[in-house]
Amino acid sequence: MLLYVFACQATVRGDHVDGVDTGSGASEAARDGVRWGEEVLCEAPVAGFDRLEDQTEERGLDIALEGTAGSNLGGGLAASDLDGDGDIDLVFGTQSTLPRVLRNDGHGVFDEVGSREAFTGDLQGGVSHFGVGDLDQDGLPDLLLVSADLFAVAWNLGNLVFSEAEALWFTYTWPKGIRGTLSLGDVDGDGDLDALLPGIQELASSGDSQAPTGASDVVLLQTDTGWVVGEELTPEGTPGLAITGVFTDRDADGDADLLVLSDRAQLEGEVPPNAFYRNDGGTLHNDASELGVDFVMSAMGLVTGDWNGDGALDYCASSIGSLVCLTSDSEGYYDAGQAMGLTATHVAEPSAWSGWSVALDDLDNDGHADLAVAGGAPLGGDSAGSSYPDALFRGEGPMQFVQDTPAAFADATDHYGLVTADLDGDGYLEVVVSGAPGPPTAWWNVCGEGAWVEVRIEGEPPNLEALGARLVATWEGGSSTREVQTMRSLAQSSRWLHVGLGVAESVDLTVTWPDGARVEHLDLPVRRRIVVERP
Repeated sequence: MLLYVFACQATVRGDHVDGVDTGSGASEAARDGVRWGEEVLCEAPVAGFDRLEDQTEERGLDIALEGTAGSNLGGGLAASDLDGDGDIDLVFGTQSTLPRVLRNDGHGVFDEVGSREAFTGDLQGGVSHFGVGDLDQDGLPDLLLVSADLFAVAWNLGNLVFSEAEALWFTYTWPKGIRGTLSLGDVDGDGDLDALLPGIQELASSGDSQAPTGASDVVLLQTDTGWVVGEELTPEGTPGLAITGVFTDRDADGDADLLVLSDRAQLEGEVPPNAFYRNDGGTLHNDASELGVDFVMSAMGLVTGDWNGDGALDYCASSIGSLVCLTSDSEGYYDAGQAMGLTATHVAEPSAWSGWSVALDDLDNDGHADLAVAGGAPLGGDSAGSSYPDALFRGEGPMQFVQDTPAAFADATDHYGLVTADLDGDGYLEVVVSGAPGPPTAWWNVCGEGAWVEVRIEGEPPNLEALGARLVATWEGGSSTREVQTMRSLAQSSRWLHVGLGVAESVDLTVTWPDGARVEHLDLPVRRRIVVERP
């Protein structure tokens, strides 16, 4: 083994050591800050991209999700190991109803646990959306709930038992801003997690049916005395209409920057454009105009990566029509969505197609990331007489995608949540979509010969989940850059970062934590899970 240590950085060349058990029940190997599980081999490998099978009923996911057609914001979905047993559980939710938690038996079969009414507690007027995050740093993700100027948590007590909802921040007075999603990150640099609650629209009173009025995007800071409003962001001085926002360290300086994408492009001139806030020591500056991203769009879902390979993060968002992919260059960003082939050509009117939750993952493990998008009626729209099917784009190389949606996958039912996760532990990602009313759909992925790794980055309290950390995976013939994030619009995938490796037999991993700590682990084995510890 060759080991270099310098300024909180390490380079480790992997050696296999059996017999280390970290609680998952599987034999593992470990070496100086990295450990990995046993190799997972496919007994009957299947080749090709058309590999997803509808196994909703067989997997116990044929549950009825309540909701009102056309209400949007229904169909929220999160994938997370909620009970710490090593497999991925699922949470479903719809607008104005309480979430439903389903336990994974370890083989990808689910059963619903607990009573939704147990969450009620401090909730007022239902729930517009939810996410998961370990706020109390006990290693178990808590359930985070948002509504009209309400941010609450149902604490994870273990064994998939949750406390009643406890309000962390709320306002009594009207008007209120509807909060449809959330993102966690350390915006003030004090080490603990803060929250972004984008404003979809403002309600003047309960049951208000007025035309949409913008709501500020609220940044909540976690302090010793509770959660307080740190910023009420109004791009260009006008409250926006935003569904999608995320903490992201775009310039790799350790500060959590903030990207908030606009919604309802049809209101251009009436609503502010996208905002990209540069974080300078806890002070936010919107420099979207300098970066060339100050335009109005209809952003719903969001995913990050580095598809042009320049070392800077890029951002791809679903919208009306082609996906908008903000791709970095020397002057800022440009939209490469159409050039990358991310247009829904499987529908009659591609320019009117409406995408929602997005996942950028390698579904066939050929070494090229693919892109899956949930399709549903636009916010405030009516799906009657229209079709917004889900879409799959096959990755063929850097910045190269081909629309390759199987007919069965292109379900015309409105879907808003979409996650990818390896639900049965075979190294191939399943795709789950949900909407309301109606059941979710579980697309099972049969295993193949392609190599892969799933990486979990560990942090230290008060950021145990290492939010804001960056992973660069490099192998012979390819590389992938990922950032650890929580919710991105209406869905939240597992914190395990999946990387398809094609025919590679080893992989190099470089991880950088928000505080600058950095490790590089070389020649790690493939077809297994890998955990990288903070030095």
